[in-house]
Amino acid sequence: MFRFLANLFRSAGKDAVLARGIAALEKGRFRKAEPLFRDLTMRFPEDREAYELLSCLYLRENRTREALELFREMMGVGDSAKSAVVARAADANRHGRLSAAEALYRELTTRYPQETEPYARIADILLIQSRTTEAEAMLRQLIAIDPTHVAAISDLAELLNERGDLAAAEACFRQVHGLDPDYAVAVRLATLLTARGAPDEAEALLSQSLRTHPDDDEVAMELGLLLARRGAFGAAEAHFRRVIALFAEDQKGHLQLAAALTAQGHLQEAKVALLAGLTLLPGNGDLTAALTDLSEPDLSET
Repeated sequence: MFRFLANLFRSAGKDAVLARGIAALEKGRFRKAEPLFRDLTMRFPEDREAYELLSCLYLRENRTREALELFREMMGVGDSAKSAVVARAADANRHGRLSAAEALYRELTTRYPQETEPYARIADILLIQSRTTEAEAMLRQLIAIDPTHVAAISDLAELLNERGDLAAAEACFRQVHGLDPDYAVAVRLATLLTARGAPDEAEALLSQSLRTHPDDDEVAMELGLLLARRGAFGAAEAHFRRVIALFAEDQKGHLQLAAALTAQGHLQEAKVALLAGLTLLPGNGDLTAALTDLSEPDLSET
């Protein structure tokens, strides 16, 4: 039966066979589509489309090994197949076929060992699967190829931080901040510095970041929280007011402003701050609870 079909396919034109294969593939009739595409790869070995469609079929059926063999066959003809491998790997990754995607990306690292993107994608997959030791090794490989790869160094820093290796994480965050002094990196580094008992350096870092990014409410919030923890409630108050000025509907900004005012003994102002927040966020449970707590008499003083 297969020989009869093969003869039939060979007698048909390339476009007609391709159309039948695509129709079968779209309907999920993989067994019908496979011999069509395979026949085209034999008849037209320089044509990429049949190879790509056949590889798509293999990946949909989780036949990763066969897909890899096909990609190697394609690459043997020329580097133009590289884009097809990248596309198939991305498609597998997008649809949750992580094992297939990882295998394809690893094939790319073998073929193109100096290109960073496949390493980055493998690291992402490993992190999703909580394979942190392998992810760390992959990230370090990537960084060895490109020591200025900000995303990889950031991911490594987060990984080390989660593992509790704070000194190594700090070194990575410092490296990232040196390459790209982004406000988000400054916040992460400041948080780590505070955790490691260096609040003065954290405060200086956030202050510098706020001067560079004066309209960033996240940096203002972090600096306000740091100052409040250090007992500098007046300075913290100014930053919380800045947060609200930048983003009026920031619930946390209103709550922290009220807390800073309360710590300074300005209870009436704290109530006004909470009421202002409720005007913008009517019915907000946290703001309502804070206002209720502030309005209740302190029974410990009676």
